[in-house]
Amino acid sequence: MSARVLATDAFTVPLTDESHPGIWVDGGWPTAHTALLAEVGGTNVSVWEITDGVVSDIENDEVLLVLVGAGRLRFEDGDTIELQPGACVRVRAGDRTEWTVLSTVRALSITQR
Repeated sequence: MSARVLATDAFTVPLTDESHPGIWVDGGWPTAHTALLAEVGGTNVSVWEITDGVVSDIENDEVLLVLVGAGRLRFEDGDTIELQPGACVRVRAGDRTEWTVLSTVRALSITQR
């Protein structure tokens, strides 16, 4: 495989690192996993996945492109974003969020290191 190819299938790339699903689990038993694909400049490009449940978190700067799954992302100010394939979401450091994951969400994640 070429060094230029980060994943031949981002939908099935194995997620090897456990990630905290959120600071507070508010419902269900969600788990989260990630796989780092590349470090580009001062950013990490990863595939991230969270299973069904409800979690609250305080975010880091991040852009997420939802590949599969469904849910809602609610911000402290009341803004709500539907999570569905194709949704591209920006969260900022310090944002307080509540993730309601209805079916496992897998996303391409771009974060600052």
